[in-house]
Amino acid sequence: MRMKDRDGVTYAPHVLFAMFCLLLVFAVVTYVVSGSIITTFFRTVISSICLQAGYFAVVVYLVLRRVKERKAKLTQNRASDEVPRTPVSSHRNADL
Repeated sequence: MRMKDRDGVTYAPHVLFAMFCLLLVFAVVTYVVSGSIITTFFRTVISSICLQAGYFAVVVYLVLRRVKERKAKLTQNRASDEVPRTPVSSHRNADL
């Protein structure tokens, strides 16, 4: 059985693998250009921090967008409800 979220863009193993591949390519290119392992290491660490910050910002944006959509849908559903709901009495629950 496949989970619905695995097909999404932000599925964690896919994102982590993509980030690792990107940083590996970045490190190789930086080493070829600079020729220094120390420079390559520090630039790769800095770029990984920037990459994580960007990923965090995107996740926060997606969550806030989803919250906004749900609030709008809830407000719309409340406005379309014309019949007030009556609470179920405790006597009915006792019979069940």
